Amino acid sequence: MQIPYVQIDLLPQEWAKYSIEYEMKARCESACLQGQDVRLSHADGVRENLWLARIERSFTSGRVLIVCGYLHADFLDEIIERRGGKVLVKVAFPANLLARKPERTLNPPELGEYLGEKDGYRSEAKDRPA
Repeated sequence: MQIPYVQIDLLPQEWAKYSIEYEMKARCESACLQGQDVRLSHADGVRENLWLARIERSFTSGRVLIVCGYLHADFLDEIIERRGGKVLVKVAFPANLLARKPERTLNPPELGEYLGEKDGYRSEAKDRPA
């Protein structure tokens, strides 16, 4: 049995095209974000909507299995329902991760302030949204 696979997440070289490069680089590089349940509202929202758009372009009907980080599950559920879809099951391993919620949610300006306060993270000015 062959199971179709679609790469739905953005590759790092695509981040700039979708104006999420600053946030995604900060998530990867900033020590104060490591190991924390932080939602980057703009970047994560862009990614989640793009994931669903790519799925919708690839499959016109049937069930789909989405493998993602546990903090995306509830947000994807909301977006899928708004688009007329239905989430049959949400699971996480270990199971207790599904109940976790973001410790904080940051938009791009708030992220810059938070990073400056926490560890002096600086990105080139051209990468940082206004």
